[in-house]
Amino acid sequence: MKFLAIFLSLLSLNAHSQVAAASFFPSMKSINPGITHTRTSGFLAIDASVKSVDRHQDSQVGGLKDGVQIDVEMNKKTFFRAGKGGGTTFEFLVDQEEGVMNQTFEDLSGKVDREMNAKSTFWSGVIDFAWLGFMVGQADYKYRFFLEADEPPDYWAIDNDWSIDYDLFKLGTTFDIGSFTLGVFYLSQKGEGLLNKTYYNPSTTEVGSRELYKFSSETKGYGVGLGYLTKKLHLEISHEAITSERIKKQNDFPVELDKPELSSRMTLVAEAKLKWFAIGVRLRQIAGNFYDLEDVITSKLLYEDLQKNDVRTETTLNFSFGDQKGITYSAFYSSEETQTEEPINFLDNGEVYPTKTKSQAFGVNVSYIY
Repeated sequence: MKFLAIFLSLLSLNAHSQVAAASFFPSMKSINPGITHTRTSGFLAIDASVKSVDRHQDSQVGGLKDGVQIDVEMNKKTFFRAGKGGGTTFEFLVDQEEGVMNQTFEDLSGKVDREMNAKSTFWSGVIDFAWLGFMVGQADYKYRFFLEADEPPDYWAIDNDWSIDYDLFKLGTTFDIGSFTLGVFYLSQKGEGLLNKTYYNPSTTEVGSRELYKFSSETKGYGVGLGYLTKKLHLEISHEAITSERIKKQNDFPVELDKPELSSRMTLVAEAKLKWFAIGVRLRQIAGNFYDLEDVITSKLLYEDLQKNDVRTETTLNFSFGDQKGITYSAFYSSEETQTEEPINFLDNGEVYPTKTKSQAFGVNVSYIY
């Protein structure tokens, strides 16, 4: 049994503690702000992680040969401060991520290879009064998609520069029932976005005009989890769902922005603490484009077109090494594979194509526990 637990720990993504109880791992942040007061120790933590994605879209239309290949590389840095529970408890997090996407395909005019860059920052603060917790957060996302083809007088280009600011609010609580804990939270998220679109003269390739378009979004959701918690064991099952999502845009908005499909996430967690060593595994089944604001780049670059019946499974393994106080070290490994039917972002034909996505991520964490 002990061997099995250690083996599983080598296979769970970083990210968050769960909905009903705080994680054993210092790098796990709070999904539900109402669990912050359940932490048995306070700590300062620094995370660094990388993620790589291999995606292929199989299409022969529009003169494409062998479909479209997409490779994404991302890196993330996080600072996290969590207070010791038992009463009013505070948390603070700052997260920065950068991503580069290379899109390669070959059409009748030859091979096209384009590089696109995205950046995001996110911060959040939590105050938990032991009976009710509040979280506020802000994120900003920037991304430019540029693609050109042909020569004058038939030159054309897609040049879209996106910028989106998000505001996040969560309200959550937990209830103890013996060794079991029930956690629930409410989510409200608003976004304000700008699209700076550049138009080009097809005869000269020079800039014709630049136009600025505005849009906004509003998202609401909830989460509920049931956990079993002792000093050495944490088991949990949770369900999170988006209940409403709305987008407002100008009538002349140049890019199709469909109403997002409702999405959800089911999570199973098993963690064990063995004196100076902790191990854990997390399994997630994600339907549609459910995401946390810390992962907005992944969502926007890869999963924005997923429908609610597109389901992917994520496996994350965590382990940590260190005493109950002072410096501890932890790490994680995550993998995912998905097969879906999705549109190709530069083919505005309303069609979807077989898409296979593989991703893996790993990271390290250094924490000072007090």
